[in-house]
Amino acid sequence: MIISEEHIKAASVCVDRRIPFALVIPPGAMKSILFASLSDGESALEHGGKRFKPGFFASFFGDSPSEAVYIPAELTAGQLLDSDFIKTCGDMPEAETVAVERSTDFMKYCSSLRELTATLKKNHGKTVISRLIAVDSTIDPIDAFRRYVDTAPGGTYRFVFYTPATGLWIGASPELLLSHKYGSGVFSTISLAGTRKPSDDMWDTKNRVEHDYVTDFIDFHFRNHNLETDIEPYSAVAFGNIEHLCEVISGRGETDPISLLDDLNPTPALCGFPVDQAFGNILSYEMHDRKCYGGMVGLADDDGFAAYVDLRSCLVTPCKNDTYRYNIYAGGGITEASDPLDEWNEAAAKARMLYRSVTDTDADESSDGLSFTGYDEAYSHTVR
Repeated sequence: MIISEEHIKAASVCVDRRIPFALVIPPGAMKSILFASLSDGESALEHGGKRFKPGFFASFFGDSPSEAVYIPAELTAGQLLDSDFIKTCGDMPEAETVAVERSTDFMKYCSSLRELTATLKKNHGKTVISRLIAVDSTIDPIDAFRRYVDTAPGGTYRFVFYTPATGLWIGASPELLLSHKYGSGVFSTISLAGTRKPSDDMWDTKNRVEHDYVTDFIDFHFRNHNLETDIEPYSAVAFGNIEHLCEVISGRGETDPISLLDDLNPTPALCGFPVDQAFGNILSYEMHDRKCYGGMVGLADDDGFAAYVDLRSCLVTPCKNDTYRYNIYAGGGITEASDPLDEWNEAAAKARMLYRSVTDTDADESSDGLSFTGYDEAYSHTVR
């Protein structure tokens, strides 16, 4: 079992007592890593902002590395499970007030995307628009995370974390934002954009254009930092019942790794391109606050760091009667050629694995309520 029972119990204590913690499984790892601390609000950076402190870090969408929340490994699982130690931690803090948002409305989503695609026909580029799927469930968050880990691909960065500033998040990210070993002169990332059901066919033009926006953005910033860039050929990366177009990108040279990370964030895969234009479009056309969705999550040690994009994720809020509101975020790249119904269903495909982990449903794609299978009358009127 990848997550030890001790880690599961310790994480549950942190959730119940609202102790900042992170339980993570890096890509390819066979065991979980636990971070927990009674301190809160420390900067994630050290050495004048040139390095990450050893530990876990996470940020809100659009925030710089200097604004990331930080959780060091100050408390062990054994301490968290020691009742005498917990008594010394003081009284449990009051629960934070977290906005419990509703699911994105289908009609409003279609209307918003119709307006956005009209704008993109004039200005071109790409904007990532997400939808929110709100699920009320009696499934405990740590149990939901364990279920998610059992189904998410082993190549993803799987995480559950809590801080008073961010709330409680669960995710499994397939997208590396940047990894670096200090002093090595080597920087690694991936360009991950374009989505379809598994196929041996060539990728269509819409997906290739969407993907190339991301690759060109990364290549520009690598070269702007005087890095020699190497881009591997296209490949497909599977995530459940979908696959993404992917290129592995590496850079060689000397530059400030935190400055480079800041330039790459937010990635066009979660924001769009040109980034400033896309960021403005998100504020205008998206109907909810992303919070940490699209931000960074990562690990650092004395040797270096690996930062991933916070996606395939949800915000968890305790509700009445031992229930939880799981706000699942999923989106897609919108271009002038996008069809609102296709984009709605693409987001559903990305959310489906997490949706099944936080509910008891084994519903198929046509009956779980996340997708639409045809153009109903309401949709037809909306997009005309």
